[in-house]
Amino acid sequence: MPKYIHVKNLEKYHPKYKDRNLVWCKVYFTMIDGDPEFEMIDEIDKWRFLAFVILELKSKKPIPLDNVYLSRKGFDLKKRPISKTIEVLHEFIEVRNIMLHNNEATKISTENPVTHIREEKRRIDKNIVDKEKYLDFVFLTKNEHEKLINKFGDVIANEWIGTLNEGIGSKGYKYDSHYHTILAWYRKKEKEDKKETDDKDERVW
Repeated sequence: MPKYIHVKNLEKYHPKYKDRNLVWCKVYFTMIDGDPEFEMIDEIDKWRFLAFVILELKSKKPIPLDNVYLSRKGFDLKKRPISKTIEVLHEFIEVRNIMLHNNEATKISTENPVTHIREEKRRIDKNIVDKEKYLDFVFLTKNEHEKLINKFGDVIANEWIGTLNEGIGSKGYKYDSHYHTILAWYRKKEKEDKKETDDKDERVW
């Protein structure tokens, strides 16, 4: 059965007009600076994500997961297999069968923008209700908090929560998932620490 790539939260990038063909989409500064999960992605997969957004908005349907099609659209699959891109972008895209597709892109182009905003606000409000507040600004489900404790221990987990709380409070950071933000920050620090260790080892030699 054919498979397709679908951009999660595709409506976020839609310009919201329906009286003419789309010629542009919304791109956010946080794609480069401000979203820790997106900052961890290299330039190849960032470009591919933008290509997925444009292709799905323009065609109003998911993108065929087909090497010939993707190659025609400029994807150098010899340089980087599409499977690696899908793995890296799992927070932003999903692979699905066409039978499971509900034509979200078409719905986006015809729905009332005000209605969409209200529905999005209800979704966000419900998401917050299902979570518990830690310190002033951090929201986590009970399960997410337990996972952080199991991964880092009480002390380190609370330090990460405190760091995120400070960032939200002082700089106004906004994230869809505080749990995944903490994990992304941890992975970034882990890479930086490893690079620093490797650099020290090179200087010793």
